[in-house]
Amino acid sequence: MMPIIIISLIVLLIILFWDWVSLNVEILGASATALAFFATAWAAYEARTSAKAALHAVKLTQDSLFETKKTTFQNWFSILLEKNREMLPDVESHIKNNVILKGKISENQYLNSSYDIITKDTIISAYVRNLYQILNYVDKEYYSNPKDINGKKVYTEQISNDINDDLKIAIAIFGLHHKKLQHVKNLELRVLLERYSFFSTDLFFESVMNERHYIERHIQSLFISEYIKPIYNTISTLIKSGDYTCSELNDRNHRGPKNLYALLYVYGNPAQKQFHEEFDNFEEVIRSEILLKIENSRKKLKEAIDNLKSLSGYSIHSQNKMRKRSGKFTMNNSSDVFRILKRYLNDCHNNKSKRIMLGDVHFVNSLTNDVKLGGGISRWIESYAESSQLMLLRHDQDKKIKIDNLVNLAITEMNKQKAKLDGL
Repeated sequence: MMPIIIISLIVLLIILFWDWVSLNVEILGASATALAFFATAWAAYEARTSAKAALHAVKLTQDSLFETKKTTFQNWFSILLEKNREMLPDVESHIKNNVILKGKISENQYLNSSYDIITKDTIISAYVRNLYQILNYVDKEYYSNPKDINGKKVYTEQISNDINDDLKIAIAIFGLHHKKLQHVKNLELRVLLERYSFFSTDLFFESVMNERHYIERHIQSLFISEYIKPIYNTISTLIKSGDYTCSELNDRNHRGPKNLYALLYVYGNPAQKQFHEEFDNFEEVIRSEILLKIENSRKKLKEAIDNLKSLSGYSIHSQNKMRKRSGKFTMNNSSDVFRILKRYLNDCHNNKSKRIMLGDVHFVNSLTNDVKLGGGISRWIESYAESSQLMLLRHDQDKKIKIDNLVNLAITEMNKQKAKLDGL
């Protein structure tokens, strides 16, 4: 508006003072140029002011829409959260008072025996479907940036914090890739549980929770007990028989993983990293274990021999295996002891089905009336059999090759066990 007024005023002045204008054309031309520039600048200024006003209006609209969306999301989430909290007491009580369910979610239950019982339970299934709907709502309808995972976690953590440990174990089992379920979207549930780190602070089982401050040491102890010892025991059987050509170990864990190991391995939790590292370090651990056994074999063999010599003067008895021979034979000296021992070990090596087992016999010293049970001296015999073979391996020219073969067998078996967990 302002440039139009100015231009109109200039035209009127030109008409009134035309004679003067004619004499000062050049000066007026320069002035006209300046005025034209001024008019252009003023128009630009007004356009910018208008644009700012438009942008401000757009921003106010956007802010209003954002606040509306945020309020709508939060209100609906509050309704879903309240519904979830109403369902929890009945579900948690159902698990607590059901002896079968309570047993199936225990840490030492094998997943294969737990999975169907838990996932077919109608009450737990109904809750898990509701949980999935809430997590999916947060995932899809979040009011801000869809990639703002931390923002969404503010809401998913409210759900997680309400759920007790037993129900969390059941939810975690539902999310495993053990089977594709028809009545629950378990594969989609798993994606959401992982995306929002649903179990990030959970150790699931009380025995593990009690060791939270010493979690690395505890996981190492669990790993040794569940994986390293069984595999080494199989390796030890080969060592006792002097068999270093075996191509494959027998699967000592054909039933699959237990609940504890499945959940701690699969889901992000305070113990998961340590658990994975135990698998990564297995080769070094099993090789060190074999080398240490070889190093200590001389000492262990001497201890085993001294213990076995103490059986001199004992007679061999059995209530149902030796019949009339029971108590008839006395091991008068060390030679008798080791002659019987070598025969027993040979029968074990040849896997004779009719051999007399240590659990079938006991030993009696007629002078002192002392009785030793066969099962009680088994550790002496096992130590003797292993240590004597390790002493031979210690000086074997093919020692490295044989040790490498044992280690490779152990690694192959461990990879099978790890694959069972990776498949979940």
